[in-house]
Amino acid sequence: MTISSSTYLNSYPQGQAFRRQQRDSNPIQAKAIPQSQSASPLSGFPHTQNPAYRFAVIGDSGTGDWRQAAVAQQLSYWYGISPFQSVLMLGDNVYPAGNPALFQDRIAKPYEDLFQHHVRFLPVMGNHDVKAGFGNWQLAYWGVPPYYHYKLGPKGSEVEFWAIDTNLFTPGLKVSGPNNDSSVRQQKAACQLQWLEQTLANSNADMKVLYAHHPLYSQGADKKPIRAWQQAELAQTLAPLLAKYAVDLYMSGHEHHYEKPRLVNGTYHLVSGAGGNIDSAKRGGSESNDLMKQLHFMLFDITPEGLSYQTVSVTGQVLDQGLIPKRSRPGQRLSMSV
Repeated sequence: MTISSSTYLNSYPQGQAFRRQQRDSNPIQAKAIPQSQSASPLSGFPHTQNPAYRFAVIGDSGTGDWRQAAVAQQLSYWYGISPFQSVLMLGDNVYPAGNPALFQDRIAKPYEDLFQHHVRFLPVMGNHDVKAGFGNWQLAYWGVPPYYHYKLGPKGSEVEFWAIDTNLFTPGLKVSGPNNDSSVRQQKAACQLQWLEQTLANSNADMKVLYAHHPLYSQGADKKPIRAWQQAELAQTLAPLLAKYAVDLYMSGHEHHYEKPRLVNGTYHLVSGAGGNIDSAKRGGSESNDLMKQLHFMLFDITPEGLSYQTVSVTGQVLDQGLIPKRSRPGQRLSMSV
């Protein structure tokens, strides 16, 4: 897998050395947590026999408390049953403000087992990661650029992924450091948008996936007027590109719950933001068959038919499963309005 971007972080050797030091110190001690009696790893999971490529997804994980530890432990448990090669992180990886002093407790310790098995973590930055101006520190720790793209899977089922920074596109965020300067933010946003359109236009992948921290469409904004406004602004920026270049899936966190994939103008949108944090009953959208306020992570298989997925709770219960189908290019799927 080759990560491509307009910017690389090879200029951060101190950060990379710090990352290795963090991983090699203070290994976490495994503790047993209850497993669901209603499901076991891989039960009912479509296309689990010798998948071409399997990856996991977690969002809003970096609380450093029992919630993050429990999800991380369940993730390691499933890895032991059927390994995955990568973990895509949807932002807010280090609460409350991305402080490097917390990287040990929020990153190195919870995922020590996966690091030791050489699982590759592929994160994006959330608003809490950049809130105090430490975004570049965390990017150096992970060894990734601010935004990047890469391909996974074999020929004939190849999926291209774009990891983008929606903090630059989302108005009303409280950010310290150079990104707090409006002219700098606008310049960086314009550069990222130009890069995104160019790389989307050049892609010949069988499927296209964007992931970022902020959703374009989420029921979590139903009780939060400012988030409804932010979603509308973000959708105005990104939705035309998703439709123009036939993006198959957009994944995000930010809202601390799980929202099932829904089709909007040809692109599936899902929200997975409860990898360590969870909305209260009074916050965010109301629970339903399509919105679940449970700690969870996701597993995906790249298959000839598309992306099969399974959403797993902190106790190992399968909350949801399905398939993001591969579309016939250049034809479009049926669309729905929001």
